[in-house]
Order: sequence, then structure tokens, then C-alpha cells
Amino acid sequence: MKALISGASGFVGQNLLKTLANKVTFEILNRQGLNGINPSTEIDADVFIHLAGKAHDLLEVSNSDEYYQVNFELTKIFMIVF
Repeated sequence: MKALISGASGFVGQNLLKTLANKVTFEILNRQGLNGINPSTEIDADVFIHLAGKAHDLLEVSNSDEYYQVNFELTKIFMIVF
């Protein structure tokens, strides 16, 4: 099985990668893109695990609209690409 994982650098993502390391092959979707893969092309994966999102604002510089855009609207874009 091949998985596409967003948010792999976060707490849950890092632990998931350790768990999947010898069981599943995976591609990581991060802020910089898909490791050189053009997302407009077909992505060869059996499952998409979406863990990316905005969770913490320790400096208190974000507003609720930013959380909505990152956690909801970007999730919809990921689903369209996949």
C-alpha cells in the first residue's frame, strides 16, 4: 500500500511515519509541495492521510479567519488534488 501524508512534520505525523516505516510506502506532502511531484498530475497513492493544519498560535498573531482558511479551505483543495 502507498500513502500520501500531509502534516508529516507535526507531532501526530512524526509518530505515524515511525509506525508506518516498515509497513507502508509513502509520499509526504509538505508546505513546499510534494517532493518535486506536480500536484496537477495523477498521484499514485491508495490512501490520503491529511494531518496538516494550524493548531497553535503561541504569539497570538492569527485570527479566526486564518484558522478557517488553513484548516478547512486548504483541506478541500488537498481532497480535490488527491
